[in-house]
Amino acid sequence: MTAHATSSKERWAAAFAEAQAKGQVRDADFTTLSGLEVDPVYGPDDEAADERVERIGWPGQFPFTRGLYPSGYRGRPWTIRQFADSATPSRPTSATR
Repeated sequence: MTAHATSSKERWAAAFAEAQAKGQVRDADFTTLSGLEVDPVYGPDDEAADERVERIGWPGQFPFTRGLYPSGYRGRPWTIRQFADSATPSRPTSATR
């Protein structure tokens, strides 16, 4: 093992940079209404000082509570799934069975 193990945030940063290099991050305006740049991810600067980081993880890292991909939703927009039906309570829709 190396003398200095990389932190999980450093591993996330490397995976995010790789996703950017592969073109997996959308070229979109990630700014607030005030024009402030929105960082790709937020978290503590000092992981060792905050034990919650290991439980929550970073995007694309186990336990995947912050998303499956290192690029988060900058690479893939949210999936919105919905359906419509004209069923009545006495005649349930076949789509929900």
